[in-house]
Amino acid sequence: DFCLSRGLGDVYKRQLLCFVRLNAQQENDLKVKPILELRHHYVTFQGDVIRSNISASSPFTEFSAGARYKNFDVFLGGGIGKITASQVFGLELLNFQSEFSTIDFQFRYKPLRFSTLSPYIQTGIGYSWFSSYTDMKDANGMVYYGWSDGKIKDLPESDFNENTAKEIQRDYVYETPLAIEQSTIYFPVNIGLEYKVSQHLRFHTGWQFTFLQSDNM
Repeated sequence: DFCLSRGLGDVYKRQLLCFVRLNAQQENDLKVKPILELRHHYVTFQGDVIRSNISASSPFTEFSAGARYKNFDVFLGGGIGKITASQVFGLELLNFQSEFSTIDFQFRYKPLRFSTLSPYIQTGIGYSWFSSYTDMKDANGMVYYGWSDGKIKDLPESDFNENTAKEIQRDYVYETPLAIEQSTIYFPVNIGLEYKVSQHLRFHTGWQFTFLQSDNM
């Protein structure tokens, strides 16, 4: 920045010419900024094992890296976790536990980029590797049989076994393979809020629905 001045004789008038460069805030906002994210989820399941009687939400952690440009974030992430669901349905004991790892590419849009608190919507595509197991036997190797009274016994329900069947308890150890080393693509849809703690730190909280393209998990 600089200024030039010129005197005009005895009148002591001065002409001032200034050339000023203004660094507007918008100029910095045009730059692409790197971002790192640590995302921690609590996962529940909706599917053939009915959601009622489901076990507690399972933790799932992801790490992501990407870039921010204006109102948009794009990032590539990966994580590992597991999901568990169980239900007694009549004489059936429906339960499973899946251990999985993921990699995904996601895109986030925030309409209020200069606000401290802004809603966002996020979507993308991912790929998951998983192995699923079921709990069919107790700690002593006895097979579970569901009875119409809601109890689990060591023999199938029948008049013949009514007096000899013994009640047993689930050990919640998922020892029997269902689907080993399989994979699927998925589509996450996420809505939530972003809180800008500082220029370099932000906090997100949201809800995500993940559309799996496999029934085997």
